[in-house]
Amino acid sequence: MVDTAPRITRITTPTSNGSGYVIAPRLVLTGAHVVPEVGGQVRVRTATDHRPYTGAVIWRGTPKGPDDAALVEVTDPDWTERAVTTRWGRLVTTAPRTLCEVWGFPDLVQRDGRAVETAQLVGTVAPGNHFVNHRHVMDLSDHPPNRHQHGFRQQEQGRSLWAGLSGAAMRCGDGQVLVGVVSADLEHRDHAALEIVPAYVLHDDPGFRKVLAEHGVSQVLEPAELTHLAHSPRPHQRPSPASLLEAHRRVVDFHGREQVMDTLSQWCGDDGALSAMVLYGPGGQGKTRLGHELTARLARPDAQERRWATLWLRDNATTEELDRIKDTTAPLLLVLDYAETRTAQLVRLLELCDRPPGSSPVRLLLLVRTLGEWWEQVNTATGHLLADITQQLALPPMAPRTVERAREYRTALHHLARALPAARTPGPADWAQIAADLTEPDLSGSEWGTVLSVHMRALADLLDATQAKPPRVSPPTVQWRGGCWPTSTGTGTRPPPPTAWERPSSHNRCGTCWPWPSPSRPPASREQTSS
Repeated sequence: MVDTAPRITRITTPTSNGSGYVIAPRLVLTGAHVVPEVGGQVRVRTATDHRPYTGAVIWRGTPKGPDDAALVEVTDPDWTERAVTTRWGRLVTTAPRTLCEVWGFPDLVQRDGRAVETAQLVGTVAPGNHFVNHRHVMDLSDHPPNRHQHGFRQQEQGRSLWAGLSGAAMRCGDGQVLVGVVSADLEHRDHAALEIVPAYVLHDDPGFRKVLAEHGVSQVLEPAELTHLAHSPRPHQRPSPASLLEAHRRVVDFHGREQVMDTLSQWCGDDGALSAMVLYGPGGQGKTRLGHELTARLARPDAQERRWATLWLRDNATTEELDRIKDTTAPLLLVLDYAETRTAQLVRLLELCDRPPGSSPVRLLLLVRTLGEWWEQVNTATGHLLADITQQLALPPMAPRTVERAREYRTALHHLARALPAARTPGPADWAQIAADLTEPDLSGSEWGTVLSVHMRALADLLDATQAKPPRVSPPTVQWRGGCWPTSTGTGTRPPPPTAWERPSSHNRCGTCWPWPSPSRPPASREQTSS
């Protein structure tokens, strides 16, 4: 479950009040009709901190319109920033009664002389309700309250019982994915249903996506009914420096693989109900990073105006748990990292997703190191269906020449320096200046042939630059497994990076756990690094 209470906000202006949801350390999602125009000021309170903080509207849809939502940046210097992760969702089946919930500050529960109070409403959503006008309807599970029961004053008889709830986030999947924003108390439903602006409608707006990008908020839409199948890296309040190399964090901006990305984008846009792409290459070349870049780009409508949902399938999902994928009716990208170790899942997915022409498209992105026995096993089990629907794409080394490696090193230095202030480092440092002062090392050796090895070297050099040089030791020792990675060897040169299956346990001074997999098996999280 998501730690919800600190993210629930009350938005007040001189003329109105509503609810909101913190989606980034200083960014709140709310309703457009709750706040003034862009640039207008509001007050923000959370459910766990009743002090008012100032904020400004930085994006606003159309009040009471199809995109009735807004984004507020909390500008108050006293606001406590918290590391939050926001996952967006969309409904991808037509199955009714998907569970959902809303937290907010409806006027209904407010009492004179008491602190402003919250209400948590639970219900279900059916995708077919208000489908044509791109709305969701949340049917409340509890019997709706009435004015007499809650002592509403006579002059307030014309107001909605749920006034003050507008702008609250509707979340599905045990509260893990944000699917929409409360817009109105639906007419002619006796206060038993709320009208919701879907998240996918908001994501259609370039201005909305621009603000999300500026605040580091994911734009990926996940399938709300399939959250139990998703691999989701656990967020950290302050990540370790080594975790900055994890592919899903996208710390180093994507660059240099545009031809490969064009191929993947065209593959997704092709006709056909079911298609697969095998992306293969050695560890550390950036396969997982490419997968995350593709999912990010698919957050925008494609050339056919289709809105894709994307799912990184967890490796321990049982074949029985996969069955609901068969019911999807929205474009869906499924990503299997280390797919060569997941043949049972892959066989079942092919059985479930083999659908007639004209059906909603499903794309399978299979990230593997090599083609081999697994390929034959899956084709034998599926009557060679995988071979019939699959394209194969080799991922070559990104930086074969020393000059390109030096350029990659310099790029990684600056992007990692930008992210290190938020990481768990031994102490503060001027990382940007440190990056500028570092000179490129000799990267001509074959051990620096992967993107990951160059990025790892850049990170280590940044961390080393903040430390006093240790005394030389003789003879030099480097313990890649179960030991430490010294700053320098006895000869004053850095040891080469570990091979794909070697794992240094920590940096000797910064306490950084290097995310290398065990030599005996693939990484448990399937998303350890940029491989």
